[in-house]
Amino acid sequence: MSGNRKLSEGELVWHGEYPPEIVERVRAEIASDLDGVLDEASDLCFHTMILDDEIQTSRIVTIWGVEGDSRLHCEFSAKANWQPLSVEDED
Repeated sequence: MSGNRKLSEGELVWHGEYPPEIVERVRAEIASDLDGVLDEASDLCFHTMILDDEIQTSRIVTIWGVEGDSRLHCEFSAKANWQPLSVEDED
């Protein structure tokens, strides 16, 4: 880990509005799920954090890294917009 700094202690860049009370919860999830697993913020493609018990209607936070950026980026969604995965037949 570069400089022994944990991802959970680094800067979070928020895209859009978010409830300030979720920031510590987001940091706690980063600490439990990502610290010690990833060396750099840019190593993260994405991580989805579900904030409520009912997954279909839950609020979510998406967390991702950007190449060349040491910060994690976050976006809050008041309601998950789940899309089904579809598989196309290749005949």
